[in-house]
Amino acid sequence: MIIVVGKWEKGWMEPRVEINQWLQTMKAYKVDKLIMCSIKNVRGDLEEYNDIGECLNAYEDIQKVFLEPIKNNKIISNRFIPLTEFNHPKDCMYVFGNSASGNSNYINKNDTVVYIPTLVNADLWGIVAFGIIMYDRLVKYGSNSNKKSNNFI
Repeated sequence: MIIVVGKWEKGWMEPRVEINQWLQTMKAYKVDKLIMCSIKNVRGDLEEYNDIGECLNAYEDIQKVFLEPIKNNKIISNRFIPLTEFNHPKDCMYVFGNSASGNSNYINKNDTVVYIPTLVNADLWGIVAFGIIMYDRLVKYGSNSNKKSNNFI
């Protein structure tokens, strides 16, 4: 089960337009569930929460993988894993921030924290990071979910 949690890009993009980008990426990579936070009632069929914390509390039993901007490495210290070295779990919840903020205040000691290396340590919009993460998952493991490994898709 792959769940993706995103934050709306408030002030930058109209939510009814932005959701189509999230849904298109979700469909392209066969993500099981998309959850969005911080704005409610964008679509009647979309699971939405007031904030990331509320969402995480509703899904306590799934492994969390946080995608954080590299600038947060001082907050999170040595737990940052570059995407190039990351082994995606078979089942997990990927938690994305938005271009203005990460989610470092929600990360627990058992959570995984990944960053996407860029040439100039640039922050990426959540929807952009989502596409990169799902493509990395596909390239590393393909679409065959029957591979035998502890960490695979």
